[in-house]
Formats: sequence, C-alpha cells, structure tokens
Amino acid sequence: MNDNDVKPIARSQPTEVWMPGIHDYVSRGRRLKRTPELALAAAWIVLIRARVASPESEKDPRRVDIEAEYSLRGSAPPYEVVTSKMEIRPRASQCH
Repeated sequence: MNDNDVKPIARSQPTEVWMPGIHDYVSRGRRLKRTPELALAAAWIVLIRARVASPESEKDPRRVDIEAEYSLRGSAPPYEVVTSKMEIRPRASQCH
C-alpha cells in the first residue's frame, strides 16, 4: 500500500474497522482497481441483497473486496439504493 492508497482511506468510514480488509485486498493485487463504477455498484448491490435474503450467512469476501475498493477510491458503496429497497420491503410485509 502506498501513500496514494492511504489518503482516501483516512477520509472514509471508520478506518480501524476496514483496515484489515483493505490491507488484505491490496495485498492480493487490488483486482477491482479498473472496474467501472457502475459494475462495482451492481456487484455490491447483488451481494447486499443476498445478505438481506440470508442474514445468518457470513460476510461475503467479495463484498469486503468491493467495499475496500470503494474506500481506496475515496468513496462509498451506493447505500442509498439498498436502503430505499430495504425500507420498502418491511412495509410491504407488514401489510399481510
């Protein structure tokens, strides 16, 4: 990891929580570095939906990698997309 990689991390979400995942991801070659933003977001959304469908499952390492890549880019996954979907889901189930 070089200085250019560390600067966005310092501005991102709680570094002490993500640092091990980020370090592991970078040490394995940062395979998502050239992945376009839309593809990264789509993959992350699929993994979040799978997690919502099966909350007892462990954290998917692919999701950890995607979140690490977002941190290295100095941005965050599209939480607003999944948050709105998750808010709609409980209301719909309460109606039945």
